[in-house]
Amino acid sequence: MQGVAVVFLLLAAQVLTAAEVVLSQGWSRATSPSMPNGAVFVTITNNGSVDDRIVSVSTEAADRVELHNVVTDGTTKRMVPVDSIHIAAMSSVKLKPGSFHLMLMGLRQPLVEGTIVALTVHFAQAGAVPLTATIGSPAALNSPDAPATSPACCLPQ
Repeated sequence: MQGVAVVFLLLAAQVLTAAEVVLSQGWSRATSPSMPNGAVFVTITNNGSVDDRIVSVSTEAADRVELHNVVTDGTTKRMVPVDSIHIAAMSSVKLKPGSFHLMLMGLRQPLVEGTIVALTVHFAQAGAVPLTATIGSPAALNSPDAPATSPACCLPQ
């Protein structure tokens, strides 16, 4: 019986808490009223001793949030939905234009520069972690924190 208790304690020690996953520098670009979708970018730091992954994201700002990556087919870049985004233990992953990002599908209203959007990022291990993304200029495409990519990367398929 002691062996079972020790195994249980070891397994319990391998679970991440929300405090071990840090979301920083959340941002998005302002959208026009005709744009049905938007993208959110963020740096995710896993300070825990076990890997984790984003399994879903929720927000009141859109009908749904999809996890996306940008892939290159020859000379064409396109977005593809992914089931999860992996964050290794003791590492960071930067969701950025032209790479992994959170796609807000069916915006309920335009994203307005200078405002914020609240999201909840759901991790397999750490659970629900709140994220606040600052809405920047549509020109954030050329900012140092947002590498230049083709706007076609972020249009619906």
